[in-house]
Amino acid sequence: MIVPTALIFSLASLISAARIDTKPIEARDANRLVRRHTGPYTWCGIQIAYNTDVTLALQWPLRWDKDKHSYEIINEGAVTWSHYDPPGLKNGHIVNANLEIAGELETKNTFDIYLQLVVAPDGDIQGVGLVRASYNGVRSPQLHPGYGFQCSDDPTQTNKVTIPSY
Repeated sequence: MIVPTALIFSLASLISAARIDTKPIEARDANRLVRRHTGPYTWCGIQIAYNTDVTLALQWPLRWDKDKHSYEIINEGAVTWSHYDPPGLKNGHIVNANLEIAGELETKNTFDIYLQLVVAPDGDIQGVGLVRASYNGVRSPQLHPGYGFQCSDDPTQTNKVTIPSY
């Protein structure tokens, strides 16, 4: 009687172990775990504390070209100009991707933002560095203004991933 019972419990534990979700996860803080994103994004947004009076909040759609391993920024809304240089080798050194966006807000104020991105070969944006932020032609008075950068791969942007800064 003990052997059949032990067999049933061992089979039950094997069946429940087979249902464990083994997708990659990472710790967010002491109380939560977050799934790591993989693959390209279709939308990104940034919020920059330019100075104590001005906070820039911008967003733009983007498209990943898997053959070129490069993003195409879609200029719409406030973003009227953009340029993306994919990561690569230059003079024997690995260079991160560069992204520059510029445009005009509804208030007629202009902006120019230059970012450096760490982009994986599958299009996953893994890190971001704010190189320069200008508002109405004037660079940020702070050398490193506070900012947050998020991206999403779903059409409604309900599942936004905060990209770590470096």
